[in-house]
Amino acid sequence: MSESDVAKPGWPLLLIWVVGVTVVLLGLGYLLAPEWTSEQVTRESFDSDQANSDLRATVGGATVGMGLFFCWCALKPQRIAVGLLASTLVFAGLVVARLIGFAIEGVYAAQLGAFVIEIAGVVLSVLGLRTLAAKGLADPRAAASAEQH
Repeated sequence: MSESDVAKPGWPLLLIWVVGVTVVLLGLGYLLAPEWTSEQVTRESFDSDQANSDLRATVGGATVGMGLFFCWCALKPQRIAVGLLASTLVFAGLVVARLIGFAIEGVYAAQLGAFVIEIAGVVLSVLGLRTLAAKGLADPRAAASAEQH
């Protein structure tokens, strides 16, 4: 089989790179400048050192780690589907948590943009998975087998 016969991941590869790099940059914002980043994202700031320290660790650290995982998935075609599945689950979790927040605290205009991005993240990740599946590139068993060789 020639290289041209092998299915190419196409736009789902670009998507997982965009998600990975964007998530790393957001995480670095919280890691390096938690108060400023929080003000940009929520239009609220945390004025205690303890709150900023917690933002650095929980939001910054976890977000950088997630972003690096997405980028790692993008490095090999057989891991793209795994990255997109993780992306789908992360964005879906954010959507559910945001909806719970809207129900409890109310809807704030500053959060509507993030909500739209999170919904788009779910939709695009699912569409990316479907595209890979149509090309025969979304089988996790194939990814695990390819990793062993």
